[in-house]
Amino acid sequence: MKNPLSVEICRDKPKLIELFLGSAFFVILGTVFLILPCTSLISAIIMRAIGLTNVLFFGLGLIVFGKQLIAKGPAIIIDDAGITEKGGALPAGFVPWEDITTMFRLEASSHEILMIRVKNPAAYITRHSGFLTRKTAELNCRMYGTPVCINTGSLQYSFEELKLLMLQKIDNHNLSDTDPHPHFDLVAL
Repeated sequence: MKNPLSVEICRDKPKLIELFLGSAFFVILGTVFLILPCTSLISAIIMRAIGLTNVLFFGLGLIVFGKQLIAKGPAIIIDDAGITEKGGALPAGFVPWEDITTMFRLEASSHEILMIRVKNPAAYITRHSGFLTRKTAELNCRMYGTPVCINTGSLQYSFEELKLLMLQKIDNHNLSDTDPHPHFDLVAL
């Protein structure tokens, strides 16, 4: 049964379709660069490197955006117990309010990402069973101090709406005196 006090945030399907089609275009372009005949060795190496980079990078985008397009249910559920994030490339799963120490905004390539620092980052890293997702979560933890991140680019909520909702739910949550109240910082890259 759905909790009446929970907020469900869905994926923005039109945005995901745009991202999927853009990735597909660059995979096709990269494939053309791989099979296009070249007149010199230098141009062949450059063309193959560009083509391979496009196919690998945007091919990963095709997989991630394709999985998000066909995924059922909300991407994020926020309730009195915490946040359940299952909509991104690195889904964190359930994060209780008691685990959250700090939240901050990360701006990278015009994308706003909500970074959530938790008390035991290693516990969230071990939730990722795939080698690539686990290594990416470890890299996020080394670079930003947390493996828990929410990219708002493919959600039906803006970054500001998500931030305000999270702060409101945290304020409504009764934290004990031993748990510091999470705060919000701004970090821009």
